[in-house]
Amino acid sequence: MVKENPLLKLFVHPKIYTLEDSLPMAQWMLVQGSTILAMGQEKDPYPKEANGLDPVELQGGCVLPGFIDSHCHLHQYIYRHIPLMQNKKINVALPDSYKYWLDFSKVESKEAFLEKLQKEALSSKQGEWILGGGWNNLEILPHREELDRIFPYHPVFLKDASLHSGLVNSQALKLAEINESTHDPIGGRIDRDAQGFMPTGLLFEQAMNMVQKKIPTLPQKILALLLPEAMKYMNQYGIVGIHDMENFDYYEIFSALSWLLFQNPEEFTVRCLCSLTLESWQKYLDIGKTPGMGNEMLRFGHLKLIYDGSLGARTAYMNKPYPLSAYRGEELVSRSEVRNTVKEAIRRNVPLAIHAIGDRATQNIAEIFAEFHPNRLPCGMMHRIEHVQAAETSVIESLAKSGIAFSVQPIHIPSDLKSTASLQPHLLAHTHAYRDMIDFGKQYNVPLILGTDFPVAPIHPLWNIYSAVTRSSPVKGIKPSGKDKNCLTRKEAIEAYTSKPARVAGEGAIKGSLCPGKLADFIVLSHDILQEEDDAVLLDAKTKATYLGGKCVYQG
Repeated sequence: MVKENPLLKLFVHPKIYTLEDSLPMAQWMLVQGSTILAMGQEKDPYPKEANGLDPVELQGGCVLPGFIDSHCHLHQYIYRHIPLMQNKKINVALPDSYKYWLDFSKVESKEAFLEKLQKEALSSKQGEWILGGGWNNLEILPHREELDRIFPYHPVFLKDASLHSGLVNSQALKLAEINESTHDPIGGRIDRDAQGFMPTGLLFEQAMNMVQKKIPTLPQKILALLLPEAMKYMNQYGIVGIHDMENFDYYEIFSALSWLLFQNPEEFTVRCLCSLTLESWQKYLDIGKTPGMGNEMLRFGHLKLIYDGSLGARTAYMNKPYPLSAYRGEELVSRSEVRNTVKEAIRRNVPLAIHAIGDRATQNIAEIFAEFHPNRLPCGMMHRIEHVQAAETSVIESLAKSGIAFSVQPIHIPSDLKSTASLQPHLLAHTHAYRDMIDFGKQYNVPLILGTDFPVAPIHPLWNIYSAVTRSSPVKGIKPSGKDKNCLTRKEAIEAYTSKPARVAGEGAIKGSLCPGKLADFIVLSHDILQEEDDAVLLDAKTKATYLGGKCVYQG
């Protein structure tokens, strides 16, 4: 029996990877409250504080610092996974629209798309919103009129996997007051028929928000009641922290997180860094809500700005036009507005997180940062660029020289390489160019950090690491295409999921690695993913336990 002690716990394991150069591997760790008091190797005597304690023997292949997902969308994740939570009999009353989310991720033809919708029509109540999405191929989408035949009395709003394009029916267009006379919004596009008048039902970027704003939001209290189940789901994959990257007030979730932390702190099992939105950031600053404000569980983070779209939706801002057109993608915010926002944010010491995917977008952002030479921020956070899917070597060097951290999502690599090959083949050598980011990052002391972008991609950190080290899909039976220079080492990928995100968040002194004085956030994996030779170990390994501040929040 382990001796119960509310203040002190002694954890032991043959392979505790600390990610600290001073003691790369330990065999024991003494935790006092939520903080590591001491660590050592087998030969080292325990400190006197450990006298009389029964060691907690951790069972598994290795121990690592807990994972921090550096780019996700928590509010949208909850919306998408409400049906899963309902299956677990969570006692929360929800509008019917939120009880179902239609998943089109495995649909490969228009016929299958319509068939899935037809099945939903049999069970839905008239007038409720039909929500869903997840496809990757624009070519399989039906026309608005085909949706109308199935749902004449329901508004329909479906989003692609990247969240950068959406499909709606006539009822949804009517509610959003979109018709043949409606102008495209700034930073968005309404797809129209061959004559250029009637909407087809396909919306891109900011045009989607015209519909999104008409869907009733869930009250913050209900979101707070759903959050614990979402956090438990993350814990089972070894996630102890996230950087939430919403940029639209509609998806604001800080209030719900605050309510949960205040009312039920024991259910708050994922540390959250929440971005400020472009709509509200100056108002927040004026009332004292500044980046870094909060505690080790919940803080305000970066100002999130989305500059362009996605390659899959053909809205990423490119130097060369897309095939068979003169269209080069979208600036969701004009370059001049981005420049003014960056200038003001730097003046007010606000850390920036700027979404840029296309090669023209990354180039413009690099030029803007180079113009203003941002200094080290008092809050300790670092400016960052999100996705960096296509970037020339000179652009990556310029960003690193300006002190901009690279926030990337390797799990997108296989689909992004496929899209690039068909839409911008000249950029294949510059797609997810991680080696340039690592090398210039070392030269200018800026890190590369990893996230999954969930719910755009699966939440699974080990799958993401697998894609980072193989540039392949995390699916058993699919042989990796072979190592190239942009493959990360496993150690680089693990650091980009632990110590590096903590540093970018200004929390490197308390999170991200295991050493005395830091929070006892760690995971136990079934396999030793640093030592076993075959990369497939990343697909085989499972999280056996997750600890947050020395407390077990998941046991597999």
